[in-house]
Amino acid sequence: MRNDLRITDNPALAEASATKSPVVPLYVLEKSTDQGTAGQWWLHGSLAALGRSFARLGAPLIVRRGRAEDVLPAVAEETGAAAVHWNRCYDAGGMARDQTIAERLQRSGIAVRQFKAVLLFDPGAILSPDGTPYRRFSAFWNQAATMALETPLPAPPVLCTPAQRIWSEECTAPATDHMGGVWAVGEDAARKRLARFISTGLAGYAAGRNGPTRTNTSRLSVHLRFGEISPR
Repeated sequence: MRNDLRITDNPALAEASATKSPVVPLYVLEKSTDQGTAGQWWLHGSLAALGRSFARLGAPLIVRRGRAEDVLPAVAEETGAAAVHWNRCYDAGGMARDQTIAERLQRSGIAVRQFKAVLLFDPGAILSPDGTPYRRFSAFWNQAATMALETPLPAPPVLCTPAQRIWSEECTAPATDHMGGVWAVGEDAARKRLARFISTGLAGYAAGRNGPTRTNTSRLSVHLRFGEISPR
């Protein structure tokens, strides 16, 4: 689990669940993901909500601190994993890290399965007629609007878990004076916010989107940032 902190429409989780093998949901807290107080508060709240979701599926969310390059292969070895599933990152650093991890796992005989979860279309799926990326958004959008979207995936009904107990670190969210009174965190909160926007804000979006005190914008950006809701 990275920037995909949800159980609904999570391709990596869905495919792992479909194998009917034991599933170990893992989140690695890396130093590179350290954020300001607000970001840390949100991340810890989102992990707590995700943990509750996984508990309902019968599988505990495992949290470990360290470098993903070290932690993920170590947990795979500890649990005897036959395969590791993850949703792709698209930043240069994340892609390089994932390639390093994939090569290390594959050298150990562990299969790697990667999926698209944070974008509607993979980079390279929408190109100009000469095969290069579009430079104007309108041209890009005109082509994107003609392409079919994949159907969102349901959450797994239940997860098979390993027989052994796997230790997990506790996460303590930083104290804030106001965040909890303004924002609700997690997948359920994101879906409620989307439903509220569709029912009360979407119709007036064109006229009200530039008014900061109005409810005609979705306010979903932070939920999308942490992957609490799918772009689909």
